[in-house]
This record gives sequence, structure tokens and C-alpha cells, in this order.
Amino acid sequence: MKLYRLVLLLLLPLSSALAKDAVPAPPADFKGKIALDFRDSEQDWGPFTPARAPAGSPNVLFIL
Repeated sequence: MKLYRLVLLLLLPLSSALAKDAVPAPPADFKGKIALDFRDSEQDWGPFTPARAPAGSPNVLFIL
């Protein structure tokens, strides 16, 4: 049991490093302003660009 805990503690930093390359990517931080009245709020709309695979990547479909 102690070995299991040690391995888990060693893998936790690795899992957070891998989460940065997660698919789909997590949304960006909100940079607008939320107020009580919508007229005082500021929007945070960016251009919508759908996710695209890198050039030369294979077409692979995983079905779970």
C-alpha cells in the first residue's frame, strides 16, 4: 500500500503536465466583465476557429 501511495505522488506532477495538451483544449480565461446590468458588462468574444489536426496527421477514429 505504501508503494502505491509513493507511485501516485510521483505521477501527480506528470498528470498535470499532460493535461496541458488535453484534447479538446480547455477554454481560455474569461477577459470580459460581468456586471449586474448587461449594459455595464463587457463581452469577451473571440473569433471561432474550429480545431484542426496538424498537417500530415493520420485519420484515426477511436470508438469506446
